[in-house]
Amino acid sequence: MRIAVLIALALACAAPAAAEIPNPDDAIAVSGIVQDRLRATDISVQMVAEKPYIVAYWSAGKNYSAGQALTKKAKSGWTIVKIIDGKFTASALVALGTPEPTAKALAADLKVAGQ
Repeated sequence: MRIAVLIALALACAAPAAAEIPNPDDAIAVSGIVQDRLRATDISVQMVAEKPYIVAYWSAGKNYSAGQALTKKAKSGWTIVKIIDGKFTASALVALGTPEPTAKALAADLKVAGQ
């Protein structure tokens, strides 16, 4: 439980002002699926959210490059839509099926977060 509280606090401090803050369970789930996909347990994942999407982002590490992951929550849980080594733009998010208003909000959130 302490880890969940620390993650929630870190997200609250790092999230852009306009972005939604993922709840601790969602933050842990998204971080976990990104770690699994990258096969990296030492990754520090930050995220921006606009329900039902989260874009996770991270800096380069020992065995992986910096990147971003678009994730979407479905009834069965969080899934990765796409992982890229670069940065998502609103148009790229729309091309992946994100509704335009949500894609624009995520892109703005990423910009505010320095991504």
